[in-house]
Amino acid sequence: MYILYVAVSLFFLVQQASAQAITLTLSTRSINNTLSVAIENNSHQKVFIDSLSIEVDTQKYRKNLLEYLAPSIKKEFTFTIRNPNLPGAYPLITTLRYIHKGELLSMHHVSRLSFNQEVPLRNHCIIEETAIHTKGALRISTSKAGSWRLIVPEEARITSVSRTDNLMVVHIKSKIKGFANQYPLFALLEETHNGIHYTDFCKGTLFLITDEPSENRKGRIPSPILFSSMLFFFAVALLVSFKELDRQRLPRALFRYTSRMLFITLFYLIFKNIDRWLTYSLRYIHWKPYHTFTQVLIDNVNGGNFHNFFQYFIDPYVIGCALLLFPYFYWFDTRKIIEQDKYASVMKTLLSLPNTLTKKRLYWNKNSKLGILTIIIKCFFIPLMVSWSINSFTEISSSLRSFQWNFLAVNAFLVQLFILVDTTIFSFRYLTESEHLKNEIRSVEPTVLGWIVCLWCYPPFNSFTFRPFDFYILRINIAYPSWVHPMATIVITALWGIFVWASVALGFKASNLTNRGIVTRGPYRFCRHPAYMAKVSIWLIQGLFFGQFGIFILFGFILIYWVRAWTEERHLSLDPDYIAYKKKVRWWFIPGIV
Repeated sequence: MYILYVAVSLFFLVQQASAQAITLTLSTRSINNTLSVAIENNSHQKVFIDSLSIEVDTQKYRKNLLEYLAPSIKKEFTFTIRNPNLPGAYPLITTLRYIHKGELLSMHHVSRLSFNQEVPLRNHCIIEETAIHTKGALRISTSKAGSWRLIVPEEARITSVSRTDNLMVVHIKSKIKGFANQYPLFALLEETHNGIHYTDFCKGTLFLITDEPSENRKGRIPSPILFSSMLFFFAVALLVSFKELDRQRLPRALFRYTSRMLFITLFYLIFKNIDRWLTYSLRYIHWKPYHTFTQVLIDNVNGGNFHNFFQYFIDPYVIGCALLLFPYFYWFDTRKIIEQDKYASVMKTLLSLPNTLTKKRLYWNKNSKLGILTIIIKCFFIPLMVSWSINSFTEISSSLRSFQWNFLAVNAFLVQLFILVDTTIFSFRYLTESEHLKNEIRSVEPTVLGWIVCLWCYPPFNSFTFRPFDFYILRINIAYPSWVHPMATIVITALWGIFVWASVALGFKASNLTNRGIVTRGPYRFCRHPAYMAKVSIWLIQGLFFGQFGIFILFGFILIYWVRAWTEERHLSLDPDYIAYKKKVRWWFIPGIV
């Protein structure tokens, strides 16, 4: 019966091959403390490789590759690792992440490395070949009961584990929908006896088959309803515009409400369909750079950077705005006139476009320009920040279920917590803007350079913008005493704390490319760009002490963030409050130094 089940599952796997037809192979080799990982693409199409990471003796090393691997091409990457403290055999866990059909997928490979002493296998196990539809269980037979752990793909989640003397049953559930794939599975057992580290492991195969994604993958509101809503809001705004808006409370509140709802539904409609529109454009535009950038953009829009935003947030947000914005403008925010409202000014500009056909004047003021730039900024950053915040919450929830009280686990948890706080605060700042919160956008970065260096650091652009710096000529390969790495880990965690401290200090006033008011509290009492200082310092420590970055990519980080700080200085210096602040706080990054 089980064989029949596997056969039927394989049949469905073949039927769904169009959803997942990527075949990658990982292999490793080691010379002293240098590890080489080879990636071979055995598919019939190129694959966008996101990152490659390895783990040895709880130490993790990562390379952000962000490049395409052509069919039948094998590429090798090297890591310099720190030798373990004890002799013996250790597992080398390699993780490859790649993007396909808009999903961030993964595969693992485990090999056995010996340091200073060869040791034999002491125990064996067998992973039964299993096919799982969305969720199910697999069985691992072992020669010895112990703390065996299963290495599963990142697209799956272990929901429960039950153990007997010689059997472990692991229940697995898929995290994403609409694909079928074959994964290598590995079970590991690590033990230490008489100062020698032992590692036993076995390999199996998992066929993971999931349901097709629903049509509501990018929100549950259909495109026709969104388009009809846009026409409705535009028509209401047009009718209300003939009233004395600044003298009548109801028409003014209604105009401000419909202007925002028009842009919100337009934003929803664009993001819901942009991948289809871009894919359609590829049929008619054959310029290779356009194809490359467009494919990266499609992969990002369909991938993890936006998935949680559409799945959990966009619909409640739109419905909440539709229900609450008008009461807010009618009863609470009543003083602002239309010319002072940047979103209403953009709406008036749209309504005046037909005037250009009759040579009449187009409605345009500084708030019209400010409103357009603000809408672009929010459309770009809100999906990213909201998705990252939800991702961080999910990671913390998952880590708490299997939390271990040790040095590395506590530091990793603190970093995850800091990232959650930062992304949640930034999400709220981009979503809210009110004179009651004193966080209205006063100005937007006026230069093209300022926009370029900011967007340089975010997806989809960072998929290729740092690539000119990401090559190895001078390798960072310095030997340090064993106590240096724990100290460096503590410093990295403390720097993440400073990074989040800066975000908390900004309160409701932080967002990229904008001035919402000058902040002088928290770490901003000591330097003017503490968040950039913390972030670049983290990368420097990871490069110098853990070998995660080469010398040129570190130079790229320093250069880009220095230019970002310089363009922000020019922008914020247009504000007299910032000029006064600069006289009190002289230092950009490190007090007393620079």
